[in-house]
Amino acid sequence: MKKSVVLFSGGVESTCVLYLKLLEGQVVYPVYAKCGMPWERFEYVKATELWQEAKEAVLKIQTH
Repeated sequence: MKKSVVLFSGGVESTCVLYLKLLEGQVVYPVYAKCGMPWERFEYVKATELWQEAKEAVLKIQTH
């Protein structure tokens, strides 16, 4: 099984890469880089929520 590391912020581009890799059946390790910006706490929480939703959505697709 292939594995990928995705630099994941929850934005459009990283979310697309995340979904593509999951749909390919890869094990995906999302990485969030903290740089000390004031919005990071909110962005990290939302990115984590999106990561969970993506895994669940792809699992539903693959089991149907």
